[in-house]
Amino acid sequence: MAWVLVALAVLAAPGAKKKTPSSSAATDAAIKAALDAEQQKVADCVVSNAPPGAWSKTVTATVKINASGQVLSAEVKVEPDAPPATRECIEKVLRAIAYPKSPGPLTRISREWSFAMK
Repeated sequence: MAWVLVALAVLAAPGAKKKTPSSSAATDAAIKAALDAEQQKVADCVVSNAPPGAWSKTVTATVKINASGQVLSAEVKVEPDAPPATRECIEKVLRAIAYPKSPGPLTRISREWSFAMK
């Protein structure tokens, strides 16, 4: 019976548990690569709702992904402001990406793209 208490004490000791990082560099790189691979689709969303003539837009996207690679939220900002259809289109693109699984419970990645027509 005493050995059971010793075993429990060892398991409950500080530092006995292996710590897992909330996000690894490799996972972050894979997620950024997945986002970069969809840059053309994001550009298509911006161009399809762009005004005629010269313009420039900066798209900032923040995606929160759970450990299974599922999108929990996708926030899209377009500067200067764009029609809601542009943001909705970009959000749809972001949610359709197949993100890798990650070691942490939540990964938050932001990406910025700049587009211009002259």
